[in-house]
Amino acid sequence: MKIKGYVPYLTAIAMLGAIALFMGWQWYATQEALLESQQKHNAREGGPPFLACSDLGVAELKTAGLSDPLADVIADLETRTDLVPFRPIGGGQTRIGAWLINCNWVLASVGDGHKTILAVLRYEVKDGKINWTVLAAEPDPATAGRP
Repeated sequence: MKIKGYVPYLTAIAMLGAIALFMGWQWYATQEALLESQQKHNAREGGPPFLACSDLGVAELKTAGLSDPLADVIADLETRTDLVPFRPIGGGQTRIGAWLINCNWVLASVGDGHKTILAVLRYEVKDGKINWTVLAAEPDPATAGRP
């Protein structure tokens, strides 16, 4: 068997593997930093985390009519099952989890315990009313193949 003809292919495969390992490591490091940030915030403040919302941003949300911006945004989203198109399997109950990315964006997880859709939403507050815009929504790859 002659290996010379396969050297370019083997080199390309090795390079792609190295790139995949590097990207995986970068993703893992980002996730670890995000988790650490959330844990620090929860230990300091309690409740759901704002990852990057300044005191000024929270004050603006209060001025716009939210008495407790953290709780109000999450509570409003949890009642809005109409925002992300999702049909529970076998009549299950739809549950929404939310992580506030900053003072205008939320990462939401909509699921029934079998399948999950991840969505990025933008919200604006005017006169105490929260208006939502779905920016992106896709099935969670970890649950996409489940029956």
